[in-house]
Amino acid sequence: MYGLIMTDQSMPKLKARYVPNNADERTSNIIVWLNKIEKSKLSVAKFLGKHPVPFTRSQYYLYNKKLRESGESGLHDKRSEGGNRKLSAESEAFIVGCVESNPDISPKWLQEAVNKRFGLILSPSGVTRVLQRLYLDKEKRTRGRPKRKDEEEILHNSCGGFEFIVALAYYLGWPQMTADAIKDAVKSLKRTKTFRSSDSYSDKKARDKLGRFTTQYNQREDIRRNRFESITEKRRQKNWKSMNVIRDGIKTIQRKSLAILSLPVVTMNGGIRTVDSALGQELKHFAGFDYKQNSLTKYLNELKYLGVSERLLESMVKFWSKCWGSEMKDLSHRSFLCYYIDGNTKAIWSSKRVKQNKVTMLGRVMGCLEHVFIHDTFGRAVYFETYSGHGPCGEHILEMFEKIEGAIEDVPGSRTSVTRVLVMDGASNSVRTLRAFASQQKYHYITLLDDNQWKERKFTV
Repeated sequence: MYGLIMTDQSMPKLKARYVPNNADERTSNIIVWLNKIEKSKLSVAKFLGKHPVPFTRSQYYLYNKKLRESGESGLHDKRSEGGNRKLSAESEAFIVGCVESNPDISPKWLQEAVNKRFGLILSPSGVTRVLQRLYLDKEKRTRGRPKRKDEEEILHNSCGGFEFIVALAYYLGWPQMTADAIKDAVKSLKRTKTFRSSDSYSDKKARDKLGRFTTQYNQREDIRRNRFESITEKRRQKNWKSMNVIRDGIKTIQRKSLAILSLPVVTMNGGIRTVDSALGQELKHFAGFDYKQNSLTKYLNELKYLGVSERLLESMVKFWSKCWGSEMKDLSHRSFLCYYIDGNTKAIWSSKRVKQNKVTMLGRVMGCLEHVFIHDTFGRAVYFETYSGHGPCGEHILEMFEKIEGAIEDVPGSRTSVTRVLVMDGASNSVRTLRAFASQQKYHYITLLDDNQWKERKFTV
């Protein structure tokens, strides 16, 4: 059915209008109000002020103009199709057909073809936007030319060779072994009364609202006095439940352990002070996550508080014994087991006050950490300890070997009755070290004496 509406004789161009039943509700509503305004004897302004018309005076003249020029289709709501569009459905279909027939077609060719066929002038960026919109459901195109499906994304890694080491570590089970040892230490801690009552040790004095350290916290007298106390003393007032390692899953600990394993590579063996650098972003390829310096520092600090070194030592000895067991069988004819001990003084850069020592590589006194390493006959690192400031390497050798021997004796099939030979460089000599070795019969001591530590005229034959 069609409704016939007669208009005022003063407007000959709008004498008759037909409102089809299938017109959308918005268009029909606009046409009805336009007819009421034209039939009314009131002016447009007075009519709009008296009746609840759903458009303004300026929109009234705009709708009248569109109705005369384009008919009812000019009043349809086309906002969902985009504002001020030049392309019609036919021109878009033409572009889609061109691209599907030739995916390597250039935007310049499409620009000229649309202009020649439809008389539309599109800018290069306009062609790009049209292609991105038309191919949104397939592949997001960053440029005008469609991306070929056979093109693969190429990832560049500045330290790609180290991925073989990570793959070998996973194959041998090193990350799994490390994570299992740490989780076992966490389980043992959770069974203690100290862990269950550690909430009472939460010290929030001079911290911000998020619980982070502030300058005022570091300037507290008790904090400055106990800053370099033994970790054993600090454990007594530690809030264990605040540590991330308590809540981390087994996979997270594996990733963090791999990140620690990758530190010599991403820091150029200490040449770069932090992993918060361009090279440090390669941790994402090695560990599966782009860890930052603060995360790794906190992870190492938490392991230190956890006291997991002895458990890791036992697991490490068993791990290498399993990996190199076949080679060790071929060496059963040897009558002694050789260890190599060495120290490493590593400089650290800190804005806080830290213990200082003479850094060997730089030759000046500054904040440092001193490491003591113990390697086996094949040069594999068996154990190491870290000291803040000066670490007396020679004085603690026998104490460290008590821990190592205890772990080795627990390994099935290990030969613990052999004679131990310790090899150290001249920096490990001290009066206390020489006296310690002279008072025991278990170890043989081989070392070098630096020229600045002895004088020939003081020795008599």
